[in-house]
Amino acid sequence: MAAQAQVSGGFELDFNSRYVWRGLASSDGPALQPDAWVTASGFTLNAWANVNLTTQAEQGGIDSASVSLAYEKEYAGFRFTPMVEYWGDRRIAGISDPPSGEFSVNISHAAGPVGVFLLQTVDSFKFRGATYTETGLTKSFTWGKVTIDATLRVGWANKTFFEAYGSLPAGGLLDAGGEVSSNIPIGKGFYLRPHVVWTYLPEARVRAVFRPGSLADAGIALGFSF
Repeated sequence: MAAQAQVSGGFELDFNSRYVWRGLASSDGPALQPDAWVTASGFTLNAWANVNLTTQAEQGGIDSASVSLAYEKEYAGFRFTPMVEYWGDRRIAGISDPPSGEFSVNISHAAGPVGVFLLQTVDSFKFRGATYTETGLTKSFTWGKVTIDATLRVGWANKTFFEAYGSLPAGGLLDAGGEVSSNIPIGKGFYLRPHVVWTYLPEARVRAVFRPGSLADAGIALGFSF
């Protein structure tokens, strides 16, 4: 009899001081982001949503949601994670963002004491040909049962991306920043995940369209994994 595939998964309720997507402020105040996933045989199915907890018109309602399917494979010390994702209408002030989706691949590798990664996305639905590329360094620390993860990154986009989201005539640097998060077990599969993210838009022409040009997003997630 063939061995059954091992199944794992989890769920999070993530409270954030702000909804930020690729350096772009997508809310003017706090947001709740539920997230659920299940993994089997290297595949991960994920569902995510954003609920703005602000004075905006969409307060208390889901203003953004996505579903994705990813596959993870390791080869010669590299981890390859291709993914397809589709999201519904996101109401971002001043930005045209109807339902769309994209294909992406994340390639990561442990290089001595740090990890390096390269993320490449291509919009294949509404804004075909729009690309976003991100690369950076990661580092994990363990303190007892607590795990701390740190990331430094920089991202850039092509002309099609900038035209679609901000009517800018040329591609270039989009965002840079860093993130620190920790996983704190609280018993029987439950955990807390405090996190803080800092984002900066290096180019003046980008800051003129996507404001603010520098922001921090802090939050804490209550999660359960099995």
